[in-house]
Amino acid sequence: MTPPELRPSTAGRAAATLLLAAVTVALGVIVLQTKLELANLRDEDASLRTERDLAVLDSRSAQTQLKARSLVAERMINELARQVRARDDLARFTTFMLLPAGQEATAPVGAAVWDDLRQMGRISIVHLPANAPGREYHIWIIDAADRPNDAGTFVTTVTGSSMSGGFRPLASPVKRAMRLVISSEMKGQALKIEGEIVLEGSSAE
Repeated sequence: MTPPELRPSTAGRAAATLLLAAVTVALGVIVLQTKLELANLRDEDASLRTERDLAVLDSRSAQTQLKARSLVAERMINELARQVRARDDLARFTTFMLLPAGQEATAPVGAAVWDDLRQMGRISIVHLPANAPGREYHIWIIDAADRPNDAGTFVTTVTGSSMSGGFRPLASPVKRAMRLVISSEMKGQALKIEGEIVLEGSSAE
């Protein structure tokens, strides 16, 4: 006897259709979530690449600015050397390239020459910020024992000012000048370097 043909009931077909629809929706949600996660990962990766690229650009920009300031300082040293060459033996002079700690495009830059024998020097600086009220720029000669020697003060009232002139230690002679420092100090009160260092340079010897 042939068994009767099994046919799904209407209710069974409806249940199967609903199950298939539910599975399709679930798969669609999973695919959508996966796409969103991949997009987020791509965005994060792009963001990281952008930050990395910006860091590289900042580094290159800082290096470029440093090179530019160094070139300016070298030209200033050459000009100071030209000024003293007519009167003195240049071999006696120690040269200093004065550079700022920061990397701002408008940061000051300077140069100096120093004669240990005569205990005197000449300095030239450009792009100086104006002094804050009650403050002045202080020149310090750092000797071989790392002692700061007071070499005078000057004031600028206009940002972007330039200065050029002579300097010498105000107290005892300096034994072998190793560094030159320009700091911002309270007027008439600085016995040592306490304020912000604006420019600094080591002996080029």
